[in-house]
Amino acid sequence: MFYVGGQQSERKKWTHCFESVTSIIFCTALSEYDQVLLEKTRNRMAESLVLFESIVNSWWFLRASIILFLNKIDLFKKKLPRVALERYLPGYMGGADINKAAKYILWKFMQANWARLSIYPHLTQVTDTSNIRVVFAAVKETILQNALKDSSIL
Repeated sequence: MFYVGGQQSERKKWTHCFESVTSIIFCTALSEYDQVLLEKTRNRMAESLVLFESIVNSWWFLRASIILFLNKIDLFKKKLPRVALERYLPGYMGGADINKAAKYILWKFMQANWARLSIYPHLTQVTDTSNIRVVFAAVKETILQNALKDSSIL
């Protein structure tokens, strides 16, 4: 497992190094929809969507499945009633309904998948150990299934 987050300027340097990966775990913070990047060039959610789109549609990852963690659901639940999602994602019209908001953000990520890769989304809260145990069990199963398919065992 490799962490490849970080500064925007470094991203293009590592993409080709992962040509043969079978799964990618992509994490984004739901609660950062109203925040800007350290470089102050773009909204964090918008940047996350752009990065996701570049990865999911990259030639290097055509055989990979994507495990999408929509993280910090706990902070998102607290923030949504106070900070309108509509201000940052103008197409959203569901108000402070947490389910509608999370589904809309998931829909935005799914719309970026032109390559039609398999995407396995999970709402996560890393401080909730029982949630993370369940999510990681599902992730391990997904990776195992994909590996068995790639090796023609399934």
